[in-house]
Amino acid sequence: MISLGFIGFGEAAYYLTEGLREEGLEKIFVFDVVLSAGSEGQLYDQAIERVKKTGAVVRQSPADLADSVDILVLAVPARFTESVAGEFIPHLKAGQLLVDVTTAAPKVKEQLGENCSHRKIMFADSPMLGPLIVDRHKVPIITCGSGAQRWHDEMKPFGMNIEVIEGLP
Repeated sequence: MISLGFIGFGEAAYYLTEGLREEGLEKIFVFDVVLSAGSEGQLYDQAIERVKKTGAVVRQSPADLADSVDILVLAVPARFTESVAGEFIPHLKAGQLLVDVTTAAPKVKEQLGENCSHRKIMFADSPMLGPLIVDRHKVPIITCGSGAQRWHDEMKPFGMNIEVIEGLP
């Protein structure tokens, strides 16, 4: 069975994880700076509660998360997409899949696709087209890029609603 990791465990990752767990996906890992050592406060408490509800396994570093998964989903606020991806891409191996569900600008997504391509990492630009709180893992998603078909094929058995479109990120 595949293993899935989320970079960031805010609303998007939480609702996707919640639905995927119900569909039987067992290996879900997360890394979020809010969950890192020394964090405290309302955001930390909320993130811990989400981890407990979903049974996701927390990883303590980008390298640890990358080593634990087949597919890594970038689910951070758009303004952090480029910098956070830059922290993770060096830890990914050829053949792994990085999926970007952020709302980052097209130029950022193009650059991520290029950075992944240079390292033989598959990449899927995958905007979500609906309310996660309602649709959870069944939210409509369109995807393109070198890893788009793999993203679709790996997640279809878990009820995800992913449509592959032609083209680069």
